Amino acid sequence: MVDFDPSTQKDERTDKFLEIKILIDGYKQKEPRISHWLQKDGGQNCWDARKNLKNKDKKWKCVFELHENISIKNDKTNKIEKKTFVTITDYGTYGLTGRVLSDKDLLTNLDLDERWGRFENYAFRNKLPKGANAKHLLGSRGRGKYVFIAASKMSAGGTKATLYETRRDDGVYRLGRRTVQKLKAQTIHADQTSNPTAEEVLKSHSGLSPIKHVGTRIIIPDPEDEVIDDFKDGTLRQFISETWWEIIQKYNAEFIVKVGGKEVT
Repeated sequence: MVDFDPSTQKDERTDKFLEIKILIDGYKQKEPRISHWLQKDGGQNCWDARKNLKNKDKKWKCVFELHENISIKNDKTNKIEKKTFVTITDYGTYGLTGRVLSDKDLLTNLDLDERWGRFENYAFRNKLPKGANAKHLLGSRGRGKYVFIAASKMSAGGTKATLYETRRDDGVYRLGRRTVQKLKAQTIHADQTSNPTAEEVLKSHSGLSPIKHVGTRIIIPDPEDEVIDDFKDGTLRQFISETWWEIIQKYNAEFIVKVGGKEVT
């Protein structure tokens, strides 16, 4: 058979920012404020990761926090800069369990425990145990990770990024970063055995201390101005009440919004 010259083969490219815009435009048809879909997908991720399905032990909670004036050293200028971050932290959850997966691993459906692999990648659904059902899962399409990206400002170099850290029951602490540019999205990670360690990388990039409990924290650098405004004027709290009132009433789910160290449940 006469075939193509393999040296001319290219992977398809996607305009990642247009892909994110298409996703966000769908959200904006129902609610134009960024913080609405930020709390919705952030809360959904936290709730889906809960250990106790009906929260009978009342250990589950989701904390949205605004961190302002965090001192970060700019490696290029060697000067200290003040940065703003939004974090979404869950408690009473499994954390991002599972392996760091290869492309070969991703050719099959992912087991329920491969939470890290699903979070790092896009559109990989849960493979549930035989006889189980997914009624307790609110989302498994992976769109939330790009909502977090959309909530942050574009850097001067044309890049958007988020950090995510997890501490697990098996003692593993791991930090990841998702970086999105026009034609590609990439992830990178570190753990407590890396050089530098995950804790050192986290401190350098965010000025934050690592989480101490089993769970996960999403870190969004340079959030859009309207997200900051909604934290401060109570709009975010209102959105959370409107979205999550059923599990708050039925399962004692606890949502906390923190601004400047002050919290409102």
